[in-house]
Amino acid sequence: MFLQYMTVLKADVVNSPYFIGLVVLIILDFILGTFRSLMYKDLNSSVGLKGLIKHTSVFIIVVIVNEICYVTGYSEMATAFTLFYVWEYAISIVENLAILKIPLPEWVLDRLTDLERKVNRK
Repeated sequence: MFLQYMTVLKADVVNSPYFIGLVVLIILDFILGTFRSLMYKDLNSSVGLKGLIKHTSVFIIVVIVNEICYVTGYSEMATAFTLFYVWEYAISIVENLAILKIPLPEWVLDRLTDLERKVNRK
């Protein structure tokens, strides 16, 4: 049913490599968040449900915004909007990997440390 609806979208968002990447990142972020909760014995169904609702909301919002931007002739804006969420989820995944103590390249850790310093200064 849902896939049938997705085929009538004018923006063809489901075939966009940015959108596909975003869906992969959303799934990966959810999985890593679950592993993080299991590792720290902080598994909570209400927190998990809140995360699932957030991820689903982002998915739906990106589809709707992409459709609106395509119909109004602002397809570049749709790409920028999708890439914003790709960036946000990529940062979240890197943070989760660091918390799970999964080795990351040194330049990634240096960049995260720099960003943390900038945020703490404000």
